[in-house]
Amino acid sequence: MSKKAKGTIWAVLVALMIAALVVFMRFPQSLPDSAVLWLGGLPLDPMAAAYGVLKQGPIIVRPTKFICLVLLILILALGWTH
Repeated sequence: MSKKAKGTIWAVLVALMIAALVVFMRFPQSLPDSAVLWLGGLPLDPMAAAYGVLKQGPIIVRPTKFICLVLLILILALGWTH
């Protein structure tokens, strides 16, 4: 394949990619919910949006008694400083 043909193919591919990004970023409401999630947005359906937030959010775990005991021993052994 010649150098000119390769350049033309690359130019067309880059132009298509830029056009797709402009359309996706400018009109996210016209995309399906699965595509909006790829762009970092939330679905229009409130239930699906809440599920998406819960799915990606951090999980806060209550410390167990053992961890609290270990932390208390460390604080007592090393002393409490501000």
